[in-house]
Amino acid sequence: MRFVLVLLAASVALLGPAFAQEDEQDWCKVAIMADASGDPETAVEAYTRCLETPGLEAQYRGMFLHQRGMAHDALGDPERAVADFTEALPLVLEPEKTFSARGLALAQLGRFDEAIYDLSQAINVDPHTAINWHLRGIMEMETGDYEAALADYDKAVSLEPGNVMALAGRAELKGRMGDSGGAIDDYGLLIRMEPRYAPAYNGRAWRRFVAGIDYAEALEDIEIGMALQPDNTDFVDTQAHLLSALGRPEEALDSFLRAAELGGPERILWYQEELAAKGYLDGEPTSLLDEATREAFEACVRDDCRLLADAG
Repeated sequence: MRFVLVLLAASVALLGPAFAQEDEQDWCKVAIMADASGDPETAVEAYTRCLETPGLEAQYRGMFLHQRGMAHDALGDPERAVADFTEALPLVLEPEKTFSARGLALAQLGRFDEAIYDLSQAINVDPHTAINWHLRGIMEMETGDYEAALADYDKAVSLEPGNVMALAGRAELKGRMGDSGGAIDDYGLLIRMEPRYAPAYNGRAWRRFVAGIDYAEALEDIEIGMALQPDNTDFVDTQAHLLSALGRPEEALDSFLRAAELGGPERILWYQEELAAKGYLDGEPTSLLDEATREAFEACVRDDCRLLADAG
């Protein structure tokens, strides 16, 4: 969504009579070059000076405001990004890009309804851009509007069948909707399309586990995923669940403990809360992998308690 090529062309136009002072031209060019080289801090400063240029035409002001917003976003400042995109919108020649960018910044602030509105506006301007359907699907999934999200993911995939992230998002959504079969099919498509995309192996393995089917094939999937990403906490957790389901408790316990160690206090707390909810752990969660937690894991594995199946 960056305008670097357009801006480079615009910089040539800025050499015209509207920009008579050399210093004023330089700030705009410095901003463009900082943007192109991936230096958002310099870009913000330079765009700010560039925007002070007397007589700056509206379309260039909108363009530079958009780019400063992108730089603010890259610096982790979505509030300033939203402010720049809002100021840019009446001025830019391609509002679809600015609506989309503002929608993403709003989502970072947790303002999902506003983000959905902006992405809808982007889609209204250009309904053929797959990323906007995909992004709106993400926002709708966050707000729990799964049916709308599925329709948007379907549209994104139809516009761009090779979009790995849109297909992965649709697979995740189908899983959340309880359509394990649909999720498994989408993960299969992903694996055929991109055999080294490790999350697809974990996703298909987990959905097979949740559905209670094909445990052996699921374990093969997760072993491939772990070969690609050996220290991924979620992958090790999936392996632990499958080993437990396959009646291999000692290996399952080792995997659960490894996942807890890899995930640290946050993951340990999640496990403790689930172990307590299932009656395996007494007392308040401590976020520590203490002896009581180890014993609770051991009892859970012995019973194949499907620790996080309800969270899947």
